Amino acid sequence: MVVKIDKKEDQDHYLQLIYDGENQFLSKEQDHWMTPFDELHLNVILRMKELERNATQFMRQR
Repeated sequence: MVVKIDKKEDQDHYLQLIYDGENQFLSKEQDHWMTPFDELHLNVILRMKELERNATQFMRQR
């Protein structure tokens, strides 16, 4: 498997995660009640809210 990251800043975050096991984007404690499905669901919800905000801003500009 090959991971290609174009932006230098993103590479730094990735390497920090690989070497340290943590970075500023990860929580300090793992919630043992969260399943991978819960995390996927939360990720989808957050992305959908961001899309909704962008669509709302776009419609207001028209």
